[in-house]
Amino acid sequence: DRQILEIIRLKEYNEKIINAIREGIVVINDRLIVEKTNQAFLELFGLTEEQISGAALSDLPVPIMDEVLAADIEKVLAGEKQFETILRRTPDQHAYEIKLYPLHGGTGFKRTNCILVVENISTRIEYEEKIFQAEKLSSISMLSAGMAHEINNPLSSILTNTQNLLEGEPDSEKTVTLKLIEQETKRIAGIVRDLLDFSSPGGGQKYCSGLNETIGEVVRLIGYSNRRENRVVIRTDFEPACRGAVIGTDELKQVMINLIKNSLQAMAKGGTVTVKTVYFEKSGMIGVSVSDDGAGIAPEHLPRIFDPFFSTKSSLDGTGLGLSVVYGIITKYKGSIRAQSRQGYGTTVSFEIPAV
Repeated sequence: DRQILEIIRLKEYNEKIINAIREGIVVINDRLIVEKTNQAFLELFGLTEEQISGAALSDLPVPIMDEVLAADIEKVLAGEKQFETILRRTPDQHAYEIKLYPLHGGTGFKRTNCILVVENISTRIEYEEKIFQAEKLSSISMLSAGMAHEINNPLSSILTNTQNLLEGEPDSEKTVTLKLIEQETKRIAGIVRDLLDFSSPGGGQKYCSGLNETIGEVVRLIGYSNRRENRVVIRTDFEPACRGAVIGTDELKQVMINLIKNSLQAMAKGGTVTVKTVYFEKSGMIGVSVSDDGAGIAPEHLPRIFDPFFSTKSSLDGTGLGLSVVYGIITKYKGSIRAQSRQGYGTTVSFEIPAV
């Protein structure tokens, strides 16, 4: 009786240890049946023990399971692999690290089971991507500042001399050529300004006391200039609680101009742009989103849209710095920004910044 009680006590103790582990654990036997899970695994995927205990591997109701993972589990069970680490992204954009270990039965047991240790690493991946993006932006912004200043000096001379020649030029053919030089020089000057904006995204005032009003002003100005084409409607949905925010007024205007213009350029055939603000009371953050029903962004391009100089537009339509400048401004004020898109249905870029 004492031995039985000791076995029961050890079993309960082992159960407590397994359930205290924060990573999800599931044990698959050599018949590809679930033998054991811990509480963390059930909570990770919103399951109950009744749903999963005794389930076949092929019927495991979790988004990480696919043919590739099933094949790796079978290799561990067959002794072909001793350890395997797999990274898996699910359709809901969660990232999981899955580690596979063989579990040998010990003396008198010939069976080998497979232990899956599953951890949701979405937050870690997000932080790593933000750090990588920040470091990349920092390096390129230093290079951009140097390039911009070096280009600016000879460019100013070219533009000044071209304009001087234009004033006293009687030959109409030469005038056309000089005006073309002036036009293209001004275009280069615009690119240089973008480089300088990118390398030093704003300064001065650090608070915007009227967020909705400032965004509304930008919408009216862009709406007025867009009225001639009359193909795109810009709608607003402002939450009254969104008042002050930790961001410079001019910088907020720059962010909104870039985002709204991007949406307009994505809707050559017309459509609707929706600008929305919302206040998150629990986090003390203000959310701003710009949505369009334009062409959308290809899945392979979406992870790169905040990269400097990356653009799917022609070189005449932009430098590929607009969203990088936006990213730099938002992260400067401890905010976050993300984009969601579906080709043929449109794009939403949303950011959050601290409320005052």
